[in-house]
Amino acid sequence: MQVVNKLLFVFGTVLLLAGMGCHGGGDTPPTPDPTKPDYDFSQISKEYLYFLPNSYWVYQDDSTLNAYSVKLFSAHEEIRQSGSGSVEQYSYNAYWMYYSNNNAGLKKSEMFATNFTVGEDVPNTSERVYFDDQEYKIGFAPMYPFGQRILLGGEEGTFINKELLPTVTLNGKTYTDVYHSISEDYETAAPDTVFYHFYFAKNYGLIKYTILGKGQAKSFSLLESSVLQPE
Repeated sequence: MQVVNKLLFVFGTVLLLAGMGCHGGGDTPPTPDPTKPDYDFSQISKEYLYFLPNSYWVYQDDSTLNAYSVKLFSAHEEIRQSGSGSVEQYSYNAYWMYYSNNNAGLKKSEMFATNFTVGEDVPNTSERVYFDDQEYKIGFAPMYPFGQRILLGGEEGTFINKELLPTVTLNGKTYTDVYHSISEDYETAAPDTVFYHFYFAKNYGLIKYTILGKGQAKSFSLLESSVLQPE
């Protein structure tokens, strides 16, 4: 009888260990899906920034009143990796938009998801704007606190998420929920600092931008547009 009990005990232990091997902490973690980044564009980010090829914007030079068309002729999306060594690594989505040759000074834009935790009504995505003179600046980053000067360093200088404007009227059209930001090119000391002002509106993208300083006084505002966005 004791032999039988011992056999039953051993058999039960084997089953228990086998069960733990199948369902317990010894499992191999699931392999991450390379097609799904850790951080993706939120819906509200897409409404502000994500446009499809054949979209176009017509900007007015506010000093000469000349109008220039900017067409989005090509775009592509990619998943990137961030962090290395002891820094936490994560993947995030990015989207490039390339513009036709134009006299408005715009060359391309790059939107990329960030790892900031924000509410559903705040975009979690930044946009970098590239100009045809090889300058580039962060023009959109609503996840930063309003009014704080954020040191980005290098070419991008500093960034200020200035304000969220309820309405902005340009050339007879009123836009709502407009983010106004300022990028400062601080590579040379004041009074030579160049200030880039950007205004982004939901479902329109960049509606106004100015470049002020170092002998420059440029201002472009949106006259009309025809944009395509994912459903």
